[in-house]
Amino acid sequence: MIRVIQKGGYRVAVHDPINADGSDAANVLELCAAAARNGSGDAVDLAIVRSAVEARGAVPFAQGSWSGPSPERKYAVAELRRLPDNRELRVARGDLDGVLTLAGASEARRSEARHAVAALRSEGYVPVGVATSAADGRWRFEGIVPVRVTRTRPALRDAPYDFRYVHVWDWQLRVLHWSWAILLALLAITGLMISEAWFLGGGNLTHGFAFGWIRLVHYVSGWLLVAVLLLRAAGLFFGTTRYERWNALTPLSFRSLRDAFVTAKNYLLFQSWKSPSYIGHNPLQQWSYTGVLLLLVGMVVTGFAMYAMYEPRNWFFQWFMPLNDWIGNANVRLLHTVGMWILLLFVPAHIYLSVLSANVDRSGTISSMVDGGRWLRRGIKFVDEE
Repeated sequence: MIRVIQKGGYRVAVHDPINADGSDAANVLELCAAAARNGSGDAVDLAIVRSAVEARGAVPFAQGSWSGPSPERKYAVAELRRLPDNRELRVARGDLDGVLTLAGASEARRSEARHAVAALRSEGYVPVGVATSAADGRWRFEGIVPVRVTRTRPALRDAPYDFRYVHVWDWQLRVLHWSWAILLALLAITGLMISEAWFLGGGNLTHGFAFGWIRLVHYVSGWLLVAVLLLRAAGLFFGTTRYERWNALTPLSFRSLRDAFVTAKNYLLFQSWKSPSYIGHNPLQQWSYTGVLLLLVGMVVTGFAMYAMYEPRNWFFQWFMPLNDWIGNANVRLLHTVGMWILLLFVPAHIYLSVLSANVDRSGTISSMVDGGRWLRRGIKFVDEE
């Protein structure tokens, strides 16, 4: 049976003891608990004591003197008195090899103990050896209590209320962000309808204008996307915060490239909280959003190139006709379609990572795109605030 205790940011798992010959497993746990220093607030001590109490109902020992471990002696020694019969004994608890040496264990006993804890070591458990000495002064190896300690991430409601507010995104950028979301949805849906035309099967194929309306929505959305891109380009130079200007979307320093690699690795390993902290976009996000902006520009160019085929002599569309001449209109359409599918793959990844960052890292990523700011815990070092 494994008992788990959480204390002070740590999660301590106490495994069932591995008893030596002639030793009772529950007694090994009691002795290990009794050897904890009186009044100790250590998470491991508390977990072992609580496990012993849950197993037997009480730890029937009174502690006298207690001597802690040292660099030379990696185990603690406690003077104890058993309450039912007032029998005095000493208990050593700590490093398994040190306790085995104290008890004069043979090489066969050492090999047996190491073999017994080998599988548990692979799961992160550390073996705590326990030995006792009675009136004759001879030490006897009693057994092992495997313990595993991991750090916990406290819930936000349990954290101290020590935050500061930082304004990150101005209202113009937030409007452009949600405009992108709406326009890209309209363009993707109508683009698929135009390329497949499956929806026409249920309508009037002779006098209906459904296809025309779909194309109109697509074209109008495309022109609106051009306007949004131009406004975002202006924001790269005139944004009201440093986190939305052009230098926040071009991370070219060695540190930024390294942080982008580390962040990508932690995302893949589901350890995003280990990544360097940024108030604005981290380098991986910066590269991703820069790539998306360039992809949108490419979508606009290929879209205008296809649209130019209707009136190639128009002064505006003459700027885009050379693309059709260079690679052919069929390849232009192919590039436009491939770009759409890349965007469709980006959207769920973007939503997933935003939710992950907001809920696991407690970064306020989603809420900041609504109200423009983030509540940041004091004491955290942010790279882009240096």
